[in-house]
Amino acid sequence: MNAGNGSIMQIIMLPGNPGFNADLRRYLETNYPNEQDFLPIDAGFFSNGEGRIKIIENARSSNAFVVQSSSGSYPGLSTPEEQQKHLERVGAILSSWRVLQGHENAEVRQAATSLLFGLTGIEALDQLGEDRLSAFLLSQTKKSVNDDFMLFLLTMDALVRADAASIRGVLPFMPYLRQDRKNQPRVPISAKLVANIIQRAGGNHFRGLVTSEMHVPQEQGFFDCSVDNLLMAPLFAADIQATMKRRGWGPENIVIVSPDLGGEKRAENIAAFLGIDVSAYKKERLENLEPKNTLLVPYGSNGYQIKGRHPILIDDIVDSGNTLKNVAEDLKEKKAADVTAYVTHGVLTPPAVDILSGPAIDQLILTNTLEQPPYVTHLVHQGKIAFINVAPLFGEAMRAAALPYGHQAGTVSRLFEIGPVRQICEKAGVRLGEHVKLPAPNT
Repeated sequence: MNAGNGSIMQIIMLPGNPGFNADLRRYLETNYPNEQDFLPIDAGFFSNGEGRIKIIENARSSNAFVVQSSSGSYPGLSTPEEQQKHLERVGAILSSWRVLQGHENAEVRQAATSLLFGLTGIEALDQLGEDRLSAFLLSQTKKSVNDDFMLFLLTMDALVRADAASIRGVLPFMPYLRQDRKNQPRVPISAKLVANIIQRAGGNHFRGLVTSEMHVPQEQGFFDCSVDNLLMAPLFAADIQATMKRRGWGPENIVIVSPDLGGEKRAENIAAFLGIDVSAYKKERLENLEPKNTLLVPYGSNGYQIKGRHPILIDDIVDSGNTLKNVAEDLKEKKAADVTAYVTHGVLTPPAVDILSGPAIDQLILTNTLEQPPYVTHLVHQGKIAFINVAPLFGEAMRAAALPYGHQAGTVSRLFEIGPVRQICEKAGVRLGEHVKLPAPNT
């Protein structure tokens, strides 16, 4: 470790999302050379599935950052033959899902939901109820989010036992955050449990966490330490602003829409940056757990004026895509033009493929906090899905946490402003607005 050469942080990058890890390392080494060391590790899994980790170099007195970006399979790596194979398997998944979704047995539907939307990927034939209905879930070619999280905890414990001076966790996507309250009897508050586990693993050495777009801001209170929750509002606003400039659109051409009232603040922040109207939908869950979106609520003076405008949906996470689809369909019934969705975390379970292939959502813009599975590859090539690189923002947040108090760059507050975020993107070569698929000129 070269801590004596001006290094202010020692970084451990766990195997996970190789694209995010490479982008983060490139940004830091290009813009802040000699300020960080990357500690080599030996990480993997035993034959029985248990995780293992060994830090190769001395980590005593280090200012350690443990980066765990969740794994999957990057869409650009599949060959055409692999893509076709995945699409055929996804077709079987979606076919089974449609059968199960309409099944009259509520227990069968619930079991199918758990199977298809589980956090741990599996590839198996399961018998659901007396009817012996079958469902398939495409296995990730790498570890599950649970395996990633376990390696993260083991690394924290290794650093504690190596007597690191301080430990900070970097989780671009923090698992289990949607389970943030007890909304029915006999269920866990998983987000609080995860926060407790992280802090316990880091012990007295743990100094804080860097993450992005927590499901609700109050979840920061689950931690008794510093939490830098990077909001994507400035980044999304800068990207939308660049698109508006390229298209010659004014505020009257755009309306920001939250798919549910719980995310209205997120949409309002972006609308405030841009000075445009904002609306929100009210989402209710039906008995079969399907979302129903109703009651368009206007917050701007022209919030109900949808006809001919370009709605932009804002959300923190997309899973099956049903909520976005329902809202997009309603907006198009109101004679809206093309509908674009900006979402921070793209979980994208298999049913999302069918939804995103349809006409409701013209384009989905995601960040790279999660690596995408191969079955969305064709949607990326078609321009239905595009990505914004957020690794530079995490690099700046990590550097701010490592710098001494009073340093001009030693604050993350500038990452919540559109101007500094735009400058960081320019420095990193992130070309805002240029990835966005443009509609036909007459729209």
